[in-house]
Amino acid sequence: VEFVGAARGGTYVDATAGAGGHSQALLDAGADRVLAIDTDPHAVARLHHRFTDDPRVQVIHANFRDLGQIAPTLGFGRPDGLVFDLGLSSDQLEDPARGFSFQLDGPVDMRFNPDCGRPALDLVNRLPEPELAELLRQYGDERRARRIARRIVQRRAFTSTAELAGAIRSAIPGRQRLHPATRTFQALRMATNDELRALAAGLHAANELAASEARVVVISFHSHEDRMVK
Repeated sequence: VEFVGAARGGTYVDATAGAGGHSQALLDAGADRVLAIDTDPHAVARLHHRFTDDPRVQVIHANFRDLGQIAPTLGFGRPDGLVFDLGLSSDQLEDPARGFSFQLDGPVDMRFNPDCGRPALDLVNRLPEPELAELLRQYGDERRARRIARRIVQRRAFTSTAELAGAIRSAIPGRQRLHPATRTFQALRMATNDELRALAAGLHAANELAASEARVVVISFHSHEDRMVK
């Protein structure tokens, strides 16, 4: 993303700050102030470390669904630009303890904020088969949702991502372009973090907050997210 508008200065909101790459790009482009938000406490700790000596950056631990309440109280009531980079970060994916990866064995957690809500394991081991299949269709665009849901129900209760990925693979035998668990893990993550409703709230807040000439940049990867953004 090239933040051309930031060359004019002004205030900006990085609503999914992660490792701070977009926040840094905004600063490098000439932004006067940046509000860096992330719901993951591990990301927030890294952001504090990265920008500890830069008074232009204010880091806050929050979900962008609450942007409408957060930004004005911190002096970002009419930002000149906002950026949302949706989905999963590499730091989250590569940490087995977070449970996002079907390639690394760990607990089936998948919460962006491990201190809030219920882990994905709750959905995997609790949902009735029809509801689980619908979840996989809605959040994962999974064409084989019914078959996968049936196998998950047959094999549960699960305790690890390796067990879950193995059960999904057994339901979809043969060579596949994508690992058979890819869409299921995506669906469970999105449902666990209530991502679509959070996005709807965040986009509404961005539209209400943004200055008249502001730009709102959203990087999306999922079909439902893409439709909402457009």
